[in-house]
Amino acid sequence: AQEALQSYQLVNELGNLNEVSFDERERTMLLYLCKGYSSKRIGTEFFISERTVEGMKADLFKRTGTDNSAQLIIYAVCHGIVDPYQALLT
Repeated sequence: AQEALQSYQLVNELGNLNEVSFDERERTMLLYLCKGYSSKRIGTEFFISERTVEGMKADLFKRTGTDNSAQLIIYAVCHGIVDPYQALLT
């Protein structure tokens, strides 16, 4: 719980430094990450390789100032990019 709080605080601080825009595909990818999809499954959904998904995630980490998927998910939810209730629906 403490790590999640620290991640939230870090992501919140980073989010205040710059506004990041996301295209529809990136928003969908963030939704899939929030749903717990693996890179392999996201690749299947987008008809791209797992490696391409990893590259997209690395780009999102860089643009948002996050270091991992957990921080990226927190960023997406806290900044209203992904609706957490939509992520819970199948």
